[in-house]
Amino acid sequence: MKIKIINRLKRNKGQLEALIRVIENEEDCEKILLQFQAAQSALDGAFKVFLESNLSQCLENGDQTKIKKLLPLILKK
Repeated sequence: MKIKIINRLKRNKGQLEALIRVIENEEDCEKILLQFQAAQSALDGAFKVFLESNLSQCLENGDQTKIKKLLPLILKK
């Protein structure tokens, strides 16, 4: 799981670097918006992998206290 998340975050880093480049180069609005969407999508993917793994661990352990702490953070998004 750790490797999956790190790999996804590295891809997100690449997306963020591309976003910075298009903004610095004053590319057209459409290109900038596409880069924003790509970066958001990559970060959402890493979040989902992390979330799935952590919720599974909480449910397997029956850790209701931890789940109650996590839910407001998850729903905040």
